[in-house]
Amino acid sequence: MYLELRAYRPLSTRTRLALGVDTTGQSPISGIAAPCWRVALEQNFDIYSLKVRTFGLKSNVVPLGMSSAGTDSFTDIGPTPNINLSEIRIR
Repeated sequence: MYLELRAYRPLSTRTRLALGVDTTGQSPISGIAAPCWRVALEQNFDIYSLKVRTFGLKSNVVPLGMSSAGTDSFTDIGPTPNINLSEIRIR
């Protein structure tokens, strides 16, 4: 099992503008950062392995940067299952 916990923080508005990103209408994260995660489970069998992974982010954002509007909560979760066939070995 693999588990990773992190905190996501976007680039500053100044940096995004310097990179040519239009920040009009963006909703900034409320607070310092948003928690995000990755989890993976792997089971090995004779000639294949099965992996089930997921990742996600939970954040509160300030709609259009207007703090008087309160915050909106977002949770984004993505599954990524996969099956890998390994090389068949001739003995």
